[in-house]
Amino acid sequence: MLKLKLQTRLQYGSLLLLAPLLLSACSSSSTTPPVTAEDIQRGACPDSIVNPQQMTSEHRRRYGDKVDSGKLLNYQKREIANCEGLLDKGNVPALYSLIKHAEGNAKRRAGYMELYLERGQDTRASKEAATYLYRLYRSGGGNVAQNPSASFKYLGIAVNNGAQALTLPYADELYARNLYTDAFPLYYALADNSPASPSRFYSREELCEANYKLADLYYSGLGTKENWYLGYYFWETASEDAQSAQWGSCRKENFLGGDIYTLERQRLKRVQPRSELLTDKEVRRIDAIMDRQGSGALPYVAALNFAPRNAPDIKTTARLSPKTSNHALPIAWTPLRGGICQSVPAQQPLPWSTLFERRATAVWTVNSSNGQSASQGSAIAVSANHLITNCHLINNPQDIRLRRGHNTVGARLAAADTAGDRCILQVGQPMLSYASTSRSHDSIKIGEDVAAIGNPKGLDTSLSRGIVGQKRSKNGIRYLQTDAAISSGSSGGGLFDRAGNLVGITSFTVAEGENLNFAIAAEDFCRN
Repeated sequence: MLKLKLQTRLQYGSLLLLAPLLLSACSSSSTTPPVTAEDIQRGACPDSIVNPQQMTSEHRRRYGDKVDSGKLLNYQKREIANCEGLLDKGNVPALYSLIKHAEGNAKRRAGYMELYLERGQDTRASKEAATYLYRLYRSGGGNVAQNPSASFKYLGIAVNNGAQALTLPYADELYARNLYTDAFPLYYALADNSPASPSRFYSREELCEANYKLADLYYSGLGTKENWYLGYYFWETASEDAQSAQWGSCRKENFLGGDIYTLERQRLKRVQPRSELLTDKEVRRIDAIMDRQGSGALPYVAALNFAPRNAPDIKTTARLSPKTSNHALPIAWTPLRGGICQSVPAQQPLPWSTLFERRATAVWTVNSSNGQSASQGSAIAVSANHLITNCHLINNPQDIRLRRGHNTVGARLAAADTAGDRCILQVGQPMLSYASTSRSHDSIKIGEDVAAIGNPKGLDTSLSRGIVGQKRSKNGIRYLQTDAAISSGSSGGGLFDRAGNLVGITSFTVAEGENLNFAIAAEDFCRN
């Protein structure tokens, strides 16, 4: 069993109970003149929308004492329309006015907040709205059903906008999905015992579990560089607060079974063989540092030079390895020139329906057969004569056919990077519609809304929506991770931002994960 120490080495904050998030309208300052009826006619959004059944002194000043209920109802509709128009432009006061007016209608409130997260830029408002939506979709209530996918989406947006009190549940969700690279820095932030650390929001038991997971990640090299010394450090730190330390459990009831028991058993199975390979000399050295430095031991243990050694393989269900061609294509890679590679990105957000109408016509179905096997996927036209797609869709460079509706054209392979799964196709017949703008990989933000357009299962041009969950790279190729649905046949399709800029080429999905889909950065088709 793991060698355990019983001395306290990290100081934890007490549990802070998180009160339900209440978004309220910003009150007008004493120096701000009240909104008048004339202001409403000019398109203003008041911080308090009139209610014919509950007239306030502010509303009487605005419209007078003798206005009948029919006119007041029309005034209310005008105020709501004004506020919704400003909300569509990302206006924060309009958001607060509308959600205050929609009190008691969770579905309507959620709609306003979701629209703001698509349009708005204010970090505080985004954090509050995403936090509210996370809690709403996690538990359901009123006229809103539980929605785990939406809950996870808004949890990530909330944390990425500074909701430190949600750091641990987000890390746990990522860990459960085998997204260890994303979970690791969140758990590590909880190991910091400074006043600014998110650890102040959690109980000793909760931080115990976070430290056990850090130990697992370090021992196994999942999400971070393998380091058994740090694995030992975090396991020992967790064990000080564990109820069943010999089993790596922070809870007394870990033998009751269920998801927690399964997680602990799998974790111990990974950690135990590596812990036993540490020598007595190494353990004594780490123990001495921890005894001497107390809660400040972490940087000293991290400074020790750990040399990897043979240990049982780690088996995980998640992977980051795109599907590639099973044969080399007889042509070299030459990047795109001009077009999307030199375009100025569009800035104006589009309604999803408009985006689909403008970009779907650039999506083609690709078919390629070598007589023994055939493939089918998607390709995106990026100029009148060029399309980009994945090389794993090209079974036979001499037989490449593009189809859109009843229109079929032949194409030739113009450039191929088989290892990177990047291929460029060329056609002789000019195409009337193509994606003309793109964005750089660096400019894309985690949490951005995106839409994938492709041909899943051969069905022409289907749209799915999601967010950018993370930006990754492997072997020099950069990827966007997204929860926008990508099915068989969607490979080679386009991933677009809200303004219709091409940001990626949908390429592969992790079958064992939940909504783990990846797109090659569009910019990578413009470079070697």
